[in-house]
This record gives sequence, C-alpha cells and structure tokens, in this order.
Amino acid sequence: MKSYPVFLLLVLCSALYASAVMAAESNAVGVAETAFGEVVAQTRSGEQRVLLTGSRVFDGDRLITGEDSQVTLKMADGAILYLYHDTEFVIEAYEYLPESTVGKSVYKLVRGGLRSVTGVISNRKNDRYQLKTPVATIGIRGTDYLVRLCGSEDCAGDAIGDSAMAEGLYVSVLQGGVGVRNNAGKAPVLPGQYIYVASANTMPERVAAPSVSVFGDLAALSEGTLSPTPGDSAAPASKEGTSGEKKTIATVLGIIAVIIGIIAL
Repeated sequence: MKSYPVFLLLVLCSALYASAVMAAESNAVGVAETAFGEVVAQTRSGEQRVLLTGSRVFDGDRLITGEDSQVTLKMADGAILYLYHDTEFVIEAYEYLPESTVGKSVYKLVRGGLRSVTGVISNRKNDRYQLKTPVATIGIRGTDYLVRLCGSEDCAGDAIGDSAMAEGLYVSVLQGGVGVRNNAGKAPVLPGQYIYVASANTMPERVAAPSVSVFGDLAALSEGTLSPTPGDSAAPASKEGTSGEKKTIATVLGIIAVIIGIIAL
C-alpha cells in the first residue's frame, strides 16, 4: 500500500530537482568556455567555488585567476572576455534579454588584465556597457580592446621605450573605439592608440606602444580560443558543473532521502 504514495513523492521530488536545476541555468549570465590553472568565482555573499571549463558565471560574481592561470568567458549577449593571470574581475551588473532593445553590462577590473570583444549589449541604442577600474571608467560601443592595471610590481619587467612601466592603467584598442574617463577628464582611444592613466585625478594621456608583454598574449588570441602563455605548466581544468549546481543536487537528494525515511517509519 505504501509503494504508490512513495512513487508519487519520488516523482514530485524529481520534478522539484529538475525545476531547481533549470532555474540555476536560466540565472547564469555567461559560461567559462576555457579555464586554465586556478580560477575561483566568489558570490556577493562571499561563497567561493572553483571555476572550471563549462562552469556558469552569475551576476555579482567576483572572478580571480591565479599565477599562470587564465579563463575565457562567453557572456549571454555573445561578448568574449579573456581574463589574464593574477586578475580580479567583478560582474557588477548584467542584464540581457534577446527580445529587448536595452541591456546592461557593468564590470570592474580590480587588478590584472583582460581583453574584451564586446557583444550585442554594447551595440544597442541605449548603450549601458562600462568597465570600471580604480583610476578610470571605460565606455565601449562595439569594439575589441585590451586593458592592463599595473600595481607596484605587476609590470616591473615591462617598458615603454627606455622608461620602466609606471603604476596605473594601460588601454589599447584593436578594433572600434573606447572612451576613458575619470575625475580629470575624458580621452577617446582608437585602433593602434595607447592610453595611460596614472590615478583617478590624473588626465588620461596617450603614450607610445608599450612592450608586448604588458598585455601578454591577449592581443594574439583569436576569438573563442585561449591557451596558457608559453612555458606555463598550467593544465586546463576539467569540465564540470558549478558548486551551486552540486549544492542544489545534494539538497534535493537529501529531501528525497528524508521523505522516504519518514514514509518507511
């Protein structure tokens, strides 16, 4: 007599599980197409998970790459983000609906470097794309650009002409154009140009082409591909679901086990 209600409960729990997984997937704003080395994602509440090839990323995630580590993100609007090693990057706000004419993607580069190939959001009429850094904000409209934020020792081995790399923000454009602005003013950047920003209160200025190593191998990458820098020992991370998905599975399975245990009493 008990077998029929147990069966119904199992069906109900299975449906709840499938619904929870689908909800988690629908909330994702992008996916890690390729991850090498140590890449971590941290939620707004501080919960951390390892980011692997195939893992999804969500609004509010803080992504951190370790030494000799890199990750390629494919966002929902088709944008590609390549995060360099020793980089900290935040998805501050992301909204995208294919059927809508508006959208929003606001990112923050805390340290390190990246290459961005923008997607649908940056090409829409009401452009709401921004990349924030400690010294300036970059506004983009349909472009392919490079950014490197140099700290006290981050770019010590690089140079601009005969001068050592100074601390601050370096921006280069491969296609399209960007605008770099801060408290001191704004400067446009076109293909082949380089901008340097020393601080939040210093006017962005054009500089000579920095050494190739400032942007690593990001400029040489083709869209949709990413490989470790030459000589790196980092291996690609295995394809696997996010820890959030694992927690959902564990929670649902735990509920099923409890219900079955109660019925069996």
